[in-house]
Amino acid sequence: MRAAIYLILMQPSLSVANEQPAATANQDTTAKELDTVVVTGEKLGRSLEETASSVSVTTEAELEDYGDENLDDVAERTANVTTSGQGGLSIRGVSATGAEGTGGGQPVISTYLDGVPVDNFGLASNVFDSFDMEQIEILRGPQSTSLGRNVLAGAVVAVSRDPTPYWDARLRLRAAELGTRQYAFAGGGPLGDSLAFRVTANHRETEGFLTNTTLNDDEWGAEETDLLRGKLAWSPDFAPGLKLMLTGARTGREGRRSLGIEQNSDGDSARRTVTNNEDPGLNELESDLWSLRASYPLTEQVTLTATTGYIDTVWAERLDYDQSDYDGGIGFFDQHNRNYSQEIRLNIQDWGRWTGVVGLYGGRFLSEALYANNGVRIPGAEVLPVPVVGELVEISIDQYNDFSDEADNLAFFSEFDYAASERLTLTFGLRYDTEERAAVNDYAITRADGYLVPGGPLSEVEILGQILQAGGTVDLLPLLGAGVTPNPGTNGVQTAEAEYEALLPKLGLRYRLTEIWTAVATYAEAYRAGGAEVNSSDASINEFDPEFTQNYEVGLRAFWPTRGIRLSLNAYYVDWQDQQVQVPTADGINFITQNAASSTLQGGELEASWQLSPAWNLYASYGYSQTEFEDYRTASDDYSGNEFVEAPEHSGSIGARWRGLSGWFASGSISHTDEYFLQPDNDPRATGDERQLVNLRVGYEATHWSAYVYGRNITDEDYADYRYQYDGTFGYPEPSRAIQYGDPRIIGVQLELML
Repeated sequence: MRAAIYLILMQPSLSVANEQPAATANQDTTAKELDTVVVTGEKLGRSLEETASSVSVTTEAELEDYGDENLDDVAERTANVTTSGQGGLSIRGVSATGAEGTGGGQPVISTYLDGVPVDNFGLASNVFDSFDMEQIEILRGPQSTSLGRNVLAGAVVAVSRDPTPYWDARLRLRAAELGTRQYAFAGGGPLGDSLAFRVTANHRETEGFLTNTTLNDDEWGAEETDLLRGKLAWSPDFAPGLKLMLTGARTGREGRRSLGIEQNSDGDSARRTVTNNEDPGLNELESDLWSLRASYPLTEQVTLTATTGYIDTVWAERLDYDQSDYDGGIGFFDQHNRNYSQEIRLNIQDWGRWTGVVGLYGGRFLSEALYANNGVRIPGAEVLPVPVVGELVEISIDQYNDFSDEADNLAFFSEFDYAASERLTLTFGLRYDTEERAAVNDYAITRADGYLVPGGPLSEVEILGQILQAGGTVDLLPLLGAGVTPNPGTNGVQTAEAEYEALLPKLGLRYRLTEIWTAVATYAEAYRAGGAEVNSSDASINEFDPEFTQNYEVGLRAFWPTRGIRLSLNAYYVDWQDQQVQVPTADGINFITQNAASSTLQGGELEASWQLSPAWNLYASYGYSQTEFEDYRTASDDYSGNEFVEAPEHSGSIGARWRGLSGWFASGSISHTDEYFLQPDNDPRATGDERQLVNLRVGYEATHWSAYVYGRNITDEDYADYRYQYDGTFGYPEPSRAIQYGDPRIIGVQLELML
């Protein structure tokens, strides 16, 4: 395995060496002995073998060898990590939006690119496009000491490729089935003795596999993603040792939701290739990211590092609410997120027996959104207290929800390794974290009309009398305002505020059993801040407390560089208290966040790679996850004893890469994911399918060009990665099921030119 070495304290040398390395990116000069892989997410410069956390590191070479296009592809080959497309992510059976999957509070998985925290909308906008990426790390389990905010379940830390002290360029062209195309370029070099730049551009498009039969659109699944990134590295002569890196990037995604709706469907079905939405719809995401990193060695042992980050994400969507040819209403969604972050830290290397980091972190996270629905249908039984009327009437409403959320986060953090002996290293970590939250909400129902359900029994229609005439409507807004739920709104702007703090310790040890084997153990606490929100149903202020986890983990590492073997084994147990979950409001339509659950989860991961020879590299990964709501009760339901959403019990992957001296190349991988639930009630109609996906690449690599034929899902596995059941509820008067199917088999070709 050719592993890229990247240390967060160090940037590439910017001396005026205008020489390109003798080998291009695709040539095989790998010796059997393994390189050292440095984990950047923990910020201590530990190697992969010294890291107690369960970390999967995918290097630039591996991204290219297996044809990974984005974070979804990396997760597919990573044990105990699951994605459900366009930003959905689950680590160790915990969804980024929370164990119950609906996401009332902040995420529990944090993602970082070039030191900038990226929210879920930024993630969905293609920020983690893998083209010209240096390294992607998936850290499983809490990372509160080093990464802080919202890392109960884990984190993703990615670093794009930095400018080089030599000139290089690469051009990639791809063409595949379903109208799939890719045009990508990356390159740059020195602009002088101390300045260098790099530019990356990538455009992908596909027609998708969905056809809209209502609108006669055979490219309903069409999607485009774009990436444009520039990086500038400066090592000024007047300050020897100072390294500055400025990054600016714009990413975007445009398409439509690939969900289909099946009405009154309880059984399984083959891959859905048609949809019948009666509204054209649109889904657009765009992110602008800026990062300024600076490092300066104060002494031989102490380096000062500062990272300033900003990301601006805009989401706009027009959605056929019921995703069918039924006139169930239209939804409009506009959201604007802005995240500011600043971190300053001191890294201390080999200060006697101590190595560690001390730092300050501050962030401001702003979200503004307007959600509006026109003509959304609700079963009358959901809102009208008269049983007969409720069964015969549908309510059509117009509503809007204009809200904003602001969080100010400030933290002090530290983590140190102490070499107690030649074999034993102790770890001490601590983070003090404070957060202030403020939510503003303006919600109103502006129209509420009642309609007779088509085909209702005439005898019962007559019972309605003067309330409704056959085929007529009645304005129900005054009735709703008189106390019948749902309440017409918040009656103006409502504001909720809250403030929380936490002290989070971490203890660990690392013991070198032999020159090859190392044992590790850690105890860590993590938390997600509480908050406050406006209950749209009755305009009341709802506050919820922080939630905490206690995490116990043990592991075993093997690093045998002369035999090309690397192995990592972790086992964990987590106790989760005061869990923030979504519970329905009295009207049954809206939800609020409450500390209404406690849970446990346990499992482990095994990852291994073997550089069998300069030509052959093999890898294998396996994950086991067992999750359970110990206590989760709402006013109407009891989910105690159920599994989390997006929590497959078993997952794993095996793969191999062969690169011959004559230039021929081949790689392949097989990944497996168990079936998993997508609702906390564990409804068997709402699941993601068990699946085994096979990908292959075969090609030829020369010094300045390469060509490949590749296949994704070459066995044409038919599976759904998302199902959600609606049993006569908001927007879905009839029992319906939303389904998102995985991509079918795709065969394509790829050409690369390199200078």
